[in-house]
Amino acid sequence: MDNETTARIIKDLRARTGLSAQKFGDKYKIPQKTIQNWEYGRRSAPEYLLFLLERAVLEDFPEEKK
Repeated sequence: MDNETTARIIKDLRARTGLSAQKFGDKYKIPQKTIQNWEYGRRSAPEYLLFLLERAVLEDFPEEKK
């Protein structure tokens, strides 16, 4: 997975939570620097990790029912 795709996914997931990079990292046991590197497109995350992180975020922060 390329850096740009990783950045988009991580930004979207973190936006869904409303958490700062520090709090997001603390919650999911990922160093803040790693979160920042992904969001700024400096590094890419393994595809399996993004899949697992997305599942965790969706479970922890379900969309509100209207």
